[in-house]
Amino acid sequence: MSARPGPDPGDPSARLQPPRGPRPGSEAPTLPSPESASETVAGAAPRGPAPQEPWPGAAPAPALRFPGYRVERELARGGMGAVYLATDLRLGRQVAIKTVLQARDASRVRFHAEVQAMARVDHPNLLGIHEAGELEGRPYLVMPFVEGVSLGQRLREAGPLPLQEAVGLLAQAARGLAAAHAAGILHRDLKPDNVLIDARGVAKLSDFGLAKHL
Repeated sequence: MSARPGPDPGDPSARLQPPRGPRPGSEAPTLPSPESASETVAGAAPRGPAPQEPWPGAAPAPALRFPGYRVERELARGGMGAVYLATDLRLGRQVAIKTVLQARDASRVRFHAEVQAMARVDHPNLLGIHEAGELEGRPYLVMPFVEGVSLGQRLREAGPLPLQEAVGLLAQAARGLAAAHAAGILHRDLKPDNVLIDARGVAKLSDFGLAKHL
């Protein structure tokens, strides 16, 4: 059997024939590979259960509006709350504002207990309180801003302290603790990170979030 002859290259009609292949729009769609399908777009929230209502969430600290204060920056953040450096617009002084991050009843109860504990005692070796309030249903606490570091940070950065300095700081912390006990308050969270040291070397106990009233 002889092969079927192809089109004559010299025939003009042969040059007008479209090339063989799939018709436009008929190509099979290209499926993503498992690797590319698992990639997420930067900034997209992963799938999962909706998180509990955050406040202030991921908003920049200066966007917060506490009455009478201008928030400058975030100082610290923990599992339940955050602390911000702010300026008291009425008195022109720097303060620290602590607030809860989650709208949970347990967080509010613990926060109010801390406020009450700090308000019941006044001592040079205890971090004081200026005022307390609520913003959009979330409690906040205004405290003096301590320019310095915590004892925990000092130990991590410089290692063991000289004996005389260590004894002096412990004695100050003990005096503050004794004043709290005399007011019927158990701190219950005494650790280096909760001992603040100001620029003059004065130690102040802070974070009464776990305090218990006797």
